[in-house]
Amino acid sequence: MIKRVGLHILFWVAILIWRTKGDYLTKAPFEKFIYLNLMRLPTMMVATYTVIYYLLPKLIIEKKEYLKFSLYLIITLWTALHIELILTKSHLLKVILHPVTIVQYKWITQLHPFRSSFSLLAIIGIASQIRFFKLYLAQEKKEHQLIQEKLETQYTFLKAQVNPHFLFNALNNIYSMAVQKQQKEIALGIENLSGIMHYLTYESNAKKVSLSKEINLIKNYIEIVQLRIEATDDTTISFNVAGDITNKKIAPVILLPLVENAFKHGIKPDQKCLVSIKLIIQKNALQFITKNTLFAYASKEVKEKGIGLENVKKRLALRYPDNYSLHIKETTGYFHTDLTIALK
Repeated sequence: MIKRVGLHILFWVAILIWRTKGDYLTKAPFEKFIYLNLMRLPTMMVATYTVIYYLLPKLIIEKKEYLKFSLYLIITLWTALHIELILTKSHLLKVILHPVTIVQYKWITQLHPFRSSFSLLAIIGIASQIRFFKLYLAQEKKEHQLIQEKLETQYTFLKAQVNPHFLFNALNNIYSMAVQKQQKEIALGIENLSGIMHYLTYESNAKKVSLSKEINLIKNYIEIVQLRIEATDDTTISFNVAGDITNKKIAPVILLPLVENAFKHGIKPDQKCLVSIKLIIQKNALQFITKNTLFAYASKEVKEKGIGLENVKKRLALRYPDNYSLHIKETTGYFHTDLTIALK
């Protein structure tokens, strides 16, 4: 942080010297031009930082909206130059430049607007190149992290699984036997498990998948979990979807760990249990809310071994940087997660 601030200070000191030497005329004292540019420096800084920290990353890096960027750049330049013009005509400048002759005052304050616009555009251009290079390196680093994450996930999956084709065939055979013997619940569980495995094996490698597929994945998981719940258990499970999910896409298997966590810690035999899951779509935002019963032993386990939640946080940070919020809290007897993702 200190190094970064120091580099910024050095940059603006260099800009101050450059602009002062560019404006300097021998008909007036050199130090007066330093005072003039010191007064104009805050305007240059605000204009430059607006471009490199807001317009450049939002409109160029993220959205590729070059026309809109050009329009806002022109507005920013015009505003900055207009403020500079006001400052050069203000009484404050007369006080700062005192004492100078009337002729010297005119030489200092009546510099051609083209010089100011050119120098400001050059400053923004230099700073934008530096910023763009840093953003490019950050993007490359993020892509490398995503590749590493994908490789590690695939490696872990392969270590933990037998040949998927063999398992699919075996599950299909068992499913057929269960149907023949009219074991409907077992057949349904096998069918759902087969669907989950197929999805995780063949479709979860894509960067984005249809939101409807993720919803079906969650429904299949819930139906499998319900098989182990006795009819006599006092357990309430709900999964509600609100809003238009048509043509909506999301990073694969980003929601399932939150569902798994809710069932893992929220269901206990012979106890009153609740697992509530809500998925809400509003315009281009997805909100995913879970609420589950939290028992004393589970509360300690969540805090000590919350690996699933940590993995979700890491994946969200990589897939949706600055485009998500995840709030986790405990209330009396319940555990809550509230995830919001901006869907582009």
